[in-house]
Amino acid sequence: MPKTKGQEIIFTFLNSGVMIFIMGIYNVSLNMGGLSGRSIITEAKHFLLEWIIGFFLAFFLASKFSKLMSVKVLVGNERPLIKILCIQTFTVCSMVPMMSLLGTIMNTSFGTDFIFVWIQTSFLNFGVALLMQYFIVGPLCRKIFRGIFAQKSEADEEAALKDGFAD
Repeated sequence: MPKTKGQEIIFTFLNSGVMIFIMGIYNVSLNMGGLSGRSIITEAKHFLLEWIIGFFLAFFLASKFSKLMSVKVLVGNERPLIKILCIQTFTVCSMVPMMSLLGTIMNTSFGTDFIFVWIQTSFLNFGVALLMQYFIVGPLCRKIFRGIFAQKSEADEEAALKDGFAD
């Protein structure tokens, strides 16, 4: 997976964007009584702001938290899949409350029920987010990421051959 800070930024940008859009559609659909074209359009209107905020939360807070917690939980010689699932789990554990808070702030008034709406939203989002990250978003984003950087490696190799710098 990401080997450099630049690659980490790209992967986080990609993963957070896909996850935020899907979870946004899910939440809007819950509030509108079901999935529809209108719920997708409504989420699309809010997506850019949510993505920017979500990316910064994911990159600066959630990724550091998830790596720190994973190191504490993992013994050391686990298979790569176990490490990925552990990091994904802790990322979801940290991102769901933060993004649910953002959604609650954006969509409800600060009344006496605000905290309860946030807690309920977090609980409704957690299971869906975890399953999406394990089975759809995580694998999809890793595949896209590998495709981007594999193509870049092949392009660099071809350029090196043209310039006469190949080993």
